[in-house]
Amino acid sequence: MSPRKLGAGIDAFVGFALSSATVFAQVQWTEITVAPTPPLRSGAVIAYDSARDRIVVFGGADATSQLADTWEWDGTQWLQRTPAHVPAARYNADMVFDSARGVCVLFGGRNRSGTRYSDTWEWNGVDWTARSFATRPAARNSHAMTYDSARGRVVLHGGTPDGASETWEYDGVAWSRRSASGGPDVRYNHGMAFDAARGRTVLFGGTNSAGNLTNDTWEWNGTSWSVRAPANRPSIRGYLQMAFDVSRARVVLFGGSNLSTYFADTWEFDGVDWAQRTTATSPTARADHSVVHDGLRRVTLMGFGAFADSNLWEYRPIDPAEYSLLGSGCAGSAGVPTISNSDLGPFANDVFTIQIANVPAPAAGAAVGLLGFRDDAWGPLLLPAELTDIGMPGCTLRNDLGAVWVLPVIGNVATWDLLIPATEPPLFGLRFFQQALCLDAAANAAGMTLSDQGRGVVGGR
Repeated sequence: MSPRKLGAGIDAFVGFALSSATVFAQVQWTEITVAPTPPLRSGAVIAYDSARDRIVVFGGADATSQLADTWEWDGTQWLQRTPAHVPAARYNADMVFDSARGVCVLFGGRNRSGTRYSDTWEWNGVDWTARSFATRPAARNSHAMTYDSARGRVVLHGGTPDGASETWEYDGVAWSRRSASGGPDVRYNHGMAFDAARGRTVLFGGTNSAGNLTNDTWEWNGTSWSVRAPANRPSIRGYLQMAFDVSRARVVLFGGSNLSTYFADTWEFDGVDWAQRTTATSPTARADHSVVHDGLRRVTLMGFGAFADSNLWEYRPIDPAEYSLLGSGCAGSAGVPTISNSDLGPFANDVFTIQIANVPAPAAGAAVGLLGFRDDAWGPLLLPAELTDIGMPGCTLRNDLGAVWVLPVIGNVATWDLLIPATEPPLFGLRFFQQALCLDAAANAAGMTLSDQGRGVVGGR
């Protein structure tokens, strides 16, 4: 919907009720075909190095042997790395990125001779370093790992053959086994991902102590496990892979196998229920593949696996939510009013929240939210407009005034909860603009200041 056709769009933001259903964006898988690519493999480990903006892949197994090569994807091309030190060749290990320390952490795995490993390795973007610990998980493969960014811990669960119901954590200094009675039983070939929006590690599926495949959902909060009972869920499977999409607050699951069928389905878990997503195109069915989320590009990547090829696939919404900041505010009695926002949204049929810091306390003034749909003109006034001539030196009006809100202020922070309605068709792609106007008698001759500008595009989950 064009900003120039939004007379009714302004009303849509004011005085409506949210429905109970999530408004889903259409999602898509897109194949990336570049050359060269890493050789085809299954059971490789993968992690997203957010400090260097690189996808890191190590090891796996091809048709005849296990591998010990290190590759990186920079969003455009694959680069094979040649470090001075490397872990032994292996497959069915696991690896995560420790964002607090800026290293990829690899543990365990096995080779085709049946040797299982209990070693810990770290990749810093230049070389691999072996870490030595007296206390550590026993040798195993087919375990699951994720990184709890809220607590700065690598979380490991399960694996085969030893300690397959254990929960371990690694903080970069030591491994520690956690007492977690009542959690998942023996489990291997399962999936785990850390839901950063809720601060929970999510576990799904895998093989249990009886050798049966499962489709249960568990969550680890850092202290205890709890089983979830979603109304919908993927079918029983192992060899699946999961990653958390930070831009939509969803765990994404793709593929796996029930030992007779390989799957090519895509599921998402929002903390309450699983939902199967349909796409116009999809990767081929596979298991023992690799899935990771690229936080900078806001895409989930998948590649490799049994009965697959070595091309990467990207998974993303066709209409992603976007939000950015432009310019700067002008100083008032409490400083320069400045907008901040979370990484989530704005989404249709949801509440999008921003905060404005450095606004005058309620006793000294007030804050007003200015919502607009144009940033080039407001009637005859061309935008952006510098406001020195009306007694607001250094202040710039950057959008029109489609609607205004009086914002609650606590301390020197104003909060703006913008409710975006569910409409038919959805408001996907709708662009809007936000500024905060502060009534501040001590600031300047006009007694007003303006914040920087927030620029949003409505998307779907």
